[in-house]
Amino acid sequence: MTSGADAFARRRAESGGSYGQANFQAPGKVTNSGKGVWGSHYSSAGGGYNQGNQQQTQQSGNAASLMPLATAIKGVEEASAITEHLLRCAAAAMDNLQASRAEVEAVLSKLVVLLQAPVTAQATQLVASSPLPGSVVRTIKQFQDAPPCVSMACVVGARSSGSIESATAYIRAGALDEVNSLMDRHASHGGVQNVSLLALTGLMKEHTVARQAVAGGTVNRILNAMELTSGREVQYNGLLALRLLLDSGRNSRAFLQDNPRAPRANLQEAALRAKVNHQSDNAVCNAANDVLALVTPRFKEVLCWHWQSGWCKLGPRCTYAHGQSDLRGDGRGACESVRPGCKGGCGKDSEAQGGGKAGLVEDKVQIMNKDSEGCQKGASKGAGKGSYSKRGVDTPS
Repeated sequence: MTSGADAFARRRAESGGSYGQANFQAPGKVTNSGKGVWGSHYSSAGGGYNQGNQQQTQQSGNAASLMPLATAIKGVEEASAITEHLLRCAAAAMDNLQASRAEVEAVLSKLVVLLQAPVTAQATQLVASSPLPGSVVRTIKQFQDAPPCVSMACVVGARSSGSIESATAYIRAGALDEVNSLMDRHASHGGVQNVSLLALTGLMKEHTVARQAVAGGTVNRILNAMELTSGREVQYNGLLALRLLLDSGRNSRAFLQDNPRAPRANLQEAALRAKVNHQSDNAVCNAANDVLALVTPRFKEVLCWHWQSGWCKLGPRCTYAHGQSDLRGDGRGACESVRPGCKGGCGKDSEAQGGGKAGLVEDKVQIMNKDSEGCQKGASKGAGKGSYSKRGVDTPS
């Protein structure tokens, strides 16, 4: 009887059935083959067990960390395109404790050259599955007091985060926190602020990330950067970042109007100031209009009567449309109230009749004629809306 029990116990131990003692290992314990088990793949940044991509990334990172520095630098220097071998060599060089700042900057400089736009989808996919995102984030943290080095690291991060997968890899590595910390540390450095804004635009690929950034005070950091300098790149990148952040909450009116982390009045002023300083730059003006459309009710959806009369003193700060091409929304102008079914064609009709702007002025006079039935209809609608007093900032008076 005893011998039978002993044999049964031996069989259970050999098959790993003795409460799993034969095969069980504590989380994070390394096996004899050098490969970690499931516990070692927990991502504190991502907040979950991302066993698929995380395991592949960690194995690649371990292989890269074992690469000698000279071999890694040589692999980067000989590369002529974005390949898996290049990314492993670059990560190994940046993570090597013996690498000097000059060597790290040389690696980043080569990556900046190879990541020239347009970056292919295959290249961003390789980045997402490589150890590069973690290495770039650690480089930003390690050399945060060296603006040239962190600037190149931010450019590499911005150019290599073109897909959702690669942007997610950077977020899991802690890129958002490091970029915010970098903006705080170099609050008066326009160049660092610019590359930080560029990095933020690359990270904002998902609504959850944008909301996390807003909750962390990223909007106010962007506004401070845009107030620091009126340079074209800072203004343009800042407006792009703001549009991506605000667009995540466009379905929540309270998020856009009442969130202290995204003050609407400050956002309006920053966008209008950018338009004034760069009136001849269509890209900046269009980006500013996109931001204003998210924070200003009915922005550019109604024609400006002062402009139709010949002159608007607000100029680029006016929140009404200056012409048919400036109309947003469904394209309906101010004439809709007295010409049912008209979709902003009155200006074109009057010009076709030879009136030009004079025709528009004459048309407005006829509309506002108190003896006209149409005027009373238009006046009653305008009084109900109170558009001039409730449109936001810098409206015509």
